[in-house]
Amino acid sequence: MSILALSPASLVPLARPAPVSRDLALDQGARKARPQRGLEMTSGDGRAMNGSSAASPIFLLPLEIRQHIYAELLSSASCANVHVLQVSRQIYHEAQPYLFQRPVTFASQYDLYEWMRRRGSSQLHHVKCLGITVVDIKGHQRVKDVAPSGKDGSISPIARLYEDEVGELSSAMQHLSGVRDLSIFKPRNSHYHAYRHFSRSFCAVSALRWPRLQRLSCQLDHVALDFLTSFPDLRSLRFSGFSATPPRETLQILSSLRRLDELELIGPPPGLFFQQRAGYTGPFIGQSLAPGVMRGLRPLRILTICDVRDPASTEGEVFFVTEMLAAIMESHGSSLRRLNLSADFTPSPTCLATLHGLLSASELQHLELGWPDLESSTLQHLPSSLRSLHVYLSPSLGPQEAAGILVSAVQAFSSSSSFSSTSTCSLPHLREVVFNLDGDMRERFGKSAIVVAALASLRAAGLRASVDTWAPVPVKLSAGAGAGAGAVPIRDG
Repeated sequence: MSILALSPASLVPLARPAPVSRDLALDQGARKARPQRGLEMTSGDGRAMNGSSAASPIFLLPLEIRQHIYAELLSSASCANVHVLQVSRQIYHEAQPYLFQRPVTFASQYDLYEWMRRRGSSQLHHVKCLGITVVDIKGHQRVKDVAPSGKDGSISPIARLYEDEVGELSSAMQHLSGVRDLSIFKPRNSHYHAYRHFSRSFCAVSALRWPRLQRLSCQLDHVALDFLTSFPDLRSLRFSGFSATPPRETLQILSSLRRLDELELIGPPPGLFFQQRAGYTGPFIGQSLAPGVMRGLRPLRILTICDVRDPASTEGEVFFVTEMLAAIMESHGSSLRRLNLSADFTPSPTCLATLHGLLSASELQHLELGWPDLESSTLQHLPSSLRSLHVYLSPSLGPQEAAGILVSAVQAFSSSSSFSSTSTCSLPHLREVVFNLDGDMRERFGKSAIVVAALASLRAAGLRASVDTWAPVPVKLSAGAGAGAGAVPIRDG
């Protein structure tokens, strides 16, 4: 029996942004780009341009096309194309806003303050995608309990510090008025009472400053979800599925978001067992996204579930269970177009049977699957609408076992190709099959003659078959979620 497997160690929930050097593209573009000076002339769209601009064919293009070019050139997180700002004064002014539209991530609000101070406020409204770790206030990271007011009803000195910090954050948000995609990361040592109150205040202020937010990723599990109702345009929500909000209220909150069509559940959160142990005095964190909530939501278009069990807990799986899959099939089976399912355990036979029913009855176009001992028979239940399939192979597999997976894929897909005139085409839209592996396994995998032959057979069937480097879950805080590919992590140097 052919087996697909996924390494549990690779499933790292809600990774923190990695700090890097501050010598980054945004600063380089602003500090080093010196537009050339020359004789000012007028371009075809009536804008002034200098002598070097007049000689460039790019200015024969309409401004809208030039803007697409600038966006493409400056969308990368690297500094490779920043020198385009040095070409001319006109290009500098036209292209500079696109330097700020790439995702930016800050390791703390203090890094954000410093970056804003260096940059000034003239271009900050162009920032669209922001990731931030809201850390405890400086000098008070170890405060365990802070009363919100003194015995006489006055605000305590430390509470005043937190109040001032919230005010500074609010002022910074006001300058970043263009943010539409926000990722809030959880810092270490975030269990103190004072910090929990502070982070809840941050969420409340973000709801006031960014009411037009469209995408949100939030790691703050101790925060109630009621602030989400202030985001009427929210389309995508990513969280652990756990919070201080009970399921019934969670359903009411999410149902009020009429544009929400993408949901990512990556949990349970780390340390959940510790926070629910007997004698714990902090706020209770429970499962907000229960099967009943999933059943009651408006139809979703994109759904990601990554179920990672808490190693300190004896509890079983949470999201990748029969009840949840049945709720997905009932309420979202016909609306889903993209489904990503992964876990660090093997689902039960009943759960897999429900999944097979969901896949067969759905109209999915993109599917990603990965868990230990994933049997290749699951590939026999793919929907006829499928266009792209990604599966994940564990480093524990040898080349022969991995080749067996590909051989079964050949058997499943070759007869489905539109190139085949002798059989019924069961997957007429399938065009891409990607097998994801870690770096070491990819090297071993690619040297196997059986693997090469199997890939060739898939390609002969009309598919784009490839082996890619496996990226740990959570998959992508993509340009959609703040800190994925293309994000520009920033820290204060």
